[in-house]
Amino acid sequence: MATVLIELFGDVLLQFQEDDKKLVEVSTKQLDGKIVALYFSSHRWPYCQEFTLKLAQVYRNVYNEINEKFEIIFISRDKCQTEFNESFKEMPWKAIPFQDGKRLETLYKNFKICGSPSLIILSSSGEIITSEGSLEFSIKSDSILFLWSQGKSLFHSCQPQPNEFQWNHVHCDQCYMRPLVGIRYGCINRQCQFNFCKKCIDKIKHEHPLVEYLVPNRQYSMNEFFASVPYLLNSNKQEQVKTEILWKDDVKAIGFYFLAYRYSFNCDLTQKLIQDYKATQPTINPFPIVIISYDIDEQLPNKYWSNMPWFTIPSDYYRLFYAYFTPHEWPALIVMSIDGKVLTHFGHHYILRQGSKAIQCWSRGEKVAVSTPDDYVWQNISCNECNMIPIIGKRYHCSICENYDLCFACQLKGHEHLLELM
Repeated sequence: MATVLIELFGDVLLQFQEDDKKLVEVSTKQLDGKIVALYFSSHRWPYCQEFTLKLAQVYRNVYNEINEKFEIIFISRDKCQTEFNESFKEMPWKAIPFQDGKRLETLYKNFKICGSPSLIILSSSGEIITSEGSLEFSIKSDSILFLWSQGKSLFHSCQPQPNEFQWNHVHCDQCYMRPLVGIRYGCINRQCQFNFCKKCIDKIKHEHPLVEYLVPNRQYSMNEFFASVPYLLNSNKQEQVKTEILWKDDVKAIGFYFLAYRYSFNCDLTQKLIQDYKATQPTINPFPIVIISYDIDEQLPNKYWSNMPWFTIPSDYYRLFYAYFTPHEWPALIVMSIDGKVLTHFGHHYILRQGSKAIQCWSRGEKVAVSTPDDYVWQNISCNECNMIPIIGKRYHCSICENYDLCFACQLKGHEHLLELM
């Protein structure tokens, strides 16, 4: 292990001596045979500061019991030596010297660290025990260091069987299977984010109602799709109506409009959608739209709802529909035919481009004819390279970088991640 550690961390590490408030050098060989937690963090992010203080408190409390088997190494993302010193003075463990910038960058890159704080736990032979140490610590901060010092992870994995869905980035809060495989049950309370697998659902008693999640990309009848939703609310949110109202009469498709008050109320898309929707109603088949609001506050101004001639999902059921559709933008209009087929995930773009013609197509249960890629206008979307706004023509989106899009010309120059043609 000593050779592996020296390759990772170099020959010398730093330790902050609290007694005389100075940094001292220690040999990396002190870690030989130990479980090692790599702690990626930076002083300039408040959440990292809070996380560091909590981790340090737990570490000090259990140090005498685990110090012969476990150690933490700070890997800084600070911008200067002063920031590093501010970070490290709160830490009772070791660190790679800030001057060894190339090694720090290599570790961030090799362990694919995208955000901080992050904890990667390595066995005494250098193998990864878990790459989700930060999440495990947030769940079991009182006992997780003992578990790691034994070479164990809180989470365990399960190989999905044929036709079983794997819920990436979701874990069972009872048995800690991650990712959760198979049927997923979740709490509908917006303030509570518990999830459970099928094996655990009968073992637990939870204070709020639990519902079965819809499996993404699986086709459902409307009765199945809305089975967990007890009712809808009308446009002014003062009257409850049965969900069956959505697929009565000659309805061919339903729109699902994801929005949030702070982003969506005054935006051009919402106002244009209302205008085009009202204009087409006398001449088309019924085309109901369901609002799925990100907002938790039920006391939003009445004008927010009263101008929208649609129905609203009770706010506690927001996550159920978000997990099924996973909208990429805010606001977003997703259209589904009455037999459960998604006609488009990007109805909001069709509204801005074709308006009432798009609504007429959906009311017949049909997809909107795609504009030629070269003349499509991506309203409110800008190119992160040349700043063209809106992007006209082909748009390329990076799923790794946050809100990153390129026009056709700029994507030819290349990007560090795979780009998706929208």
